[in-house]
Amino acid sequence: MLLDALDDLQAREPSGQERSQWSQGYDEYAPKAWQEICGVISARELPGCHRPAAWLMKINASITGQTLKLVAQTRCVQDMVQKHLMADISRHAAKRGLVAVDVCYVV
Repeated sequence: MLLDALDDLQAREPSGQERSQWSQGYDEYAPKAWQEICGVISARELPGCHRPAAWLMKINASITGQTLKLVAQTRCVQDMVQKHLMADISRHAAKRGLVAVDVCYVV
């Protein structure tokens, strides 16, 4: 578990195809609304989170009805998103008629 957390904190440069996805903060199969939200949030630096796209890329999003469900790949990602990104995610989701539920981590 400690190694997972350290791996998430390690800075690394994306390569090739991953580079364009990483800069936007989502994968190509993500729901359209999530892609839009990630694009807006990734375009700026947030207090306490200088590279939001790096964290957003580690979130799996799904939309059921009007609910945006977020699942983090690790606990470290979950904590970072809850503390630094969730307010912005919720605000941008609401603009699209969605309710963002708190990010969870499933083992």
